[in-house]
Amino acid sequence: MKLLYIGYITGPFGLKGEVKILSETNHKNDIFKVGNSLYIDNKKYIIESVKQNPNCEVIKFLGIDDISLTDEILKKEVYVNRNEINVDYLLIELMNMDVYDNDKLIGKVKEILLNKKYNYIKVHDIIIPITNNFIEKMDFENNIIYVKNMGDLNENWCTYFISWNV
Repeated sequence: MKLLYIGYITGPFGLKGEVKILSETNHKNDIFKVGNSLYIDNKKYIIESVKQNPNCEVIKFLGIDDISLTDEILKKEVYVNRNEINVDYLLIELMNMDVYDNDKLIGKVKEILLNKKYNYIKVHDIIIPITNNFIEKMDFENNIIYVKNMGDLNENWCTYFISWNV
């Protein structure tokens, strides 16, 4: 079982055992589905219902039917079993991958930046949008991301690009 971090529980929502999850991942619609499993402290929880809020997901787990039963999972990290979801990749899987431009190693992904329209990887002080314009290939077997068009990424352009998409 390969558990991957996807967010954390920020607090309860209402009185019927629902919790708010601040998600830090892509593929939210594939992960937060009725019947899917999430893992908190290595314990499996089955999603009974899902509500999409602008800033978080509101989740109700099977067997947690009252706000008092949420105490043991509040402020905890939430994980998904990679083998239980059918998606190309999760953002967390990009962490620490080597990034190459042509055949030159730029560095490792040290941070993932979430944005309303696009997500980004940060390598040293370089912010690279995760789009087809800049990501040529992701090789998960060899832990490498190949980038292209790096000449288009200058400091002013990145600042403009990020502020435009907020």
